[in-house]
Amino acid sequence: MRLNITESLGIHGLSNYDAPILAALATNSTALLIGPHGSAKTMLVEKLTDILDEPFRHYNTSLLNYDDLVGYPIPDQNKKTLEFIQTPGTIWDAGFVLFDEISRARPEIQNKIFPIVYEHRVQGIKLKKLHHCWAAMNPPSDDSSFDNDLYSGSWALDLALADRFNFVFNIPGFNDLTAKDRKNILSLESNDCAKVSINQLIKEVKDNLSDLSRSKINWLAEYLNCLIPHLETSGIIISGRRARILLNNIISVFTAEKVLGSSNSIENAALRTLRVSLPFNACGIEIEQNKVLLAHKLSIEEINERADSDKALLRSEKDPLKKVQLALGMEIDQIKMSQIVSNAFASLSPPERYCWVYQTFPDISECSNVNASTLEMLAKVQANIMMGATEDQSESIANNSNRWKVWQTISNAIGKLKSSNGENAELIAIAKALFFYGDENVEMDDVKNAYLNIKSRLI
Repeated sequence: MRLNITESLGIHGLSNYDAPILAALATNSTALLIGPHGSAKTMLVEKLTDILDEPFRHYNTSLLNYDDLVGYPIPDQNKKTLEFIQTPGTIWDAGFVLFDEISRARPEIQNKIFPIVYEHRVQGIKLKKLHHCWAAMNPPSDDSSFDNDLYSGSWALDLALADRFNFVFNIPGFNDLTAKDRKNILSLESNDCAKVSINQLIKEVKDNLSDLSRSKINWLAEYLNCLIPHLETSGIIISGRRARILLNNIISVFTAEKVLGSSNSIENAALRTLRVSLPFNACGIEIEQNKVLLAHKLSIEEINERADSDKALLRSEKDPLKKVQLALGMEIDQIKMSQIVSNAFASLSPPERYCWVYQTFPDISECSNVNASTLEMLAKVQANIMMGATEDQSESIANNSNRWKVWQTISNAIGKLKSSNGENAELIAIAKALFFYGDENVEMDDVKNAYLNIKSRLI
């Protein structure tokens, strides 16, 4: 039976965060709650602290002064160091801290909070009793993914600060919840969800964290090694610190899911953890979840391929031209094969495209797995080259224009090459095709360099 943490606290609509919340509590990880007003962010933390029985400090960061955190400094009797006169609200004896409205805090206050979040230190002094440091904020007003007319004072966090939060929970608003969850919130009936001992669950997670097999840890390292480049391709660039956080988060969430009775796999736990471990929404940067999902799927596929398989070999090849050569000798579906050929074509300059098509079109045209539109694109270039080789070209070119000057250099070069070998005949055909049929003002030296470059890459 699956245990429900948030529903047992009387909070509905957050059950998908049960395992990450339990993981954060068991590992003393920092967490950031982002959501509209009235979405139970503060209520969640307050109910958790009641159960954990930790000395709790709730700071409205938008109104916070540094003295509120540390107390009032006075010199000691020898006037060599400072001591702090503490108040019931100072942070020194806190076990659980919530920095509420962190996105409305003044920059100098955010800078003071930074080492507390990251190191649990104040002015270099370790906060030995602080176990849990969480924060909450409304969606930043400069995040296009939210309608933030109501949150004009909520500004995006600095990425360096946001990156110090291990978990980032995007809390749904009331209208984003299911009809069942809204009804449960509005109902005056007592909550009938089975009560759970969160303290006991935390202990079980801690006890089981070290049980993850070495093979699963190695799998996770390989997964992240594959994932990071795929995220970067989608414009999602993470720090080395975030990569390490992801590894630890996945381990703790996977363990928490097992403790809660969820039937889970390490692959699914990795995706669910990834969704609550990226800091960018706090910085006003919208992350498209379909891109995250795609990066995850590609990483899983990459890991599941044997290292010496054709697909793995093809994926590891970075040169798009060599990738085409490899693919021509493999059994690849038409969509993938056509994409590989199109990508190679798109990666080249016009002279390189003509030289590449000239040298590879016979082989590509015989491949049954290249679609008609891709073949047509290459065939057009090949036809231009054939006309450059066999037809007499003429064009009315204005005297002393840039195009006229280019043609003079091409024609002079052609005159020197005509008496030479067959390779030069190929260069002449390509140069004419580029100039007359491709409308490209490229000179013979450009064609020569492109021809040699392509030839060396196809060896």
